Amino acid sequence: MKKINLPGVMKNIELGLKKHSPQILIGFGVAGMVGATVLAVAATPKAMKLIEEKKEEEGKDHLTPLETVQTTWKCYIPTAIMTLASAGCIIGSCTISTRRYAALGAAYKVIATGYNEYKNKVVETVGEEKAKEINTKVSQEQIKNNPPQKQNIILTGKGDILCRESLSGRYFRSSVNEIKRAENEINKRIFHELYVQLNDFYDELGLPGTVMGSELGWNSKGILLDLDFTSELSYNNEPVLVINYNILPREDYESAY
Repeated sequence: MKKINLPGVMKNIELGLKKHSPQILIGFGVAGMVGATVLAVAATPKAMKLIEEKKEEEGKDHLTPLETVQTTWKCYIPTAIMTLASAGCIIGSCTISTRRYAALGAAYKVIATGYNEYKNKVVETVGEEKAKEINTKVSQEQIKNNPPQKQNIILTGKGDILCRESLSGRYFRSSVNEIKRAENEINKRIFHELYVQLNDFYDELGLPGTVMGSELGWNSKGILLDLDFTSELSYNNEPVLVINYNILPREDYESAY
């Protein structure tokens, strides 16, 4: 019989709990709120009985709000504890998620800045033509590792050319004119609206928005949308128009305003 690696199992459980802690806390919070409601309903008959006994003792038909609270508050102690614990779980979940999103945002900002600086240095060092060759090889490798399948090609109704958007890795059919039109439209909107989301560009292309697309964007402080195109072949020798970004969208695109 194979011996169980107990420390390894415990470590995996610990990692799993840390990874999914926001979802776990939300689950406890929601369950706790339901439990608090049940406790409150269960405590109400006892509270009503105490109110009636107090009215009889005081010889009154009605108790004041303060007297009612003073008479019944102990009945609702379990409800209060459950409610506070549930609220703590929900707040804890939000805090963890906020910290993680902040860390991811900071990491993306570093990567984006490094990418833009790296790209400029590559062009400066090896020349623009050689830099394009490097980008082409990168695109070829990405298409090889994630080839287009009929079921995952989005039909936008805006053209028949097979395209690949490099940030989301999605394939769709469109045309060069439509993509350039979308680029120009987004830059017009940046000029008039000061900033736009990556999802706004996706919308112009006829693609569904993404979670990432709502967190990244461009603004009028010098980071306009600037696309670059390369053409590669897929596994069945169909040409693929790859859409790259000369300047990556930023996580802090709204911060200047």
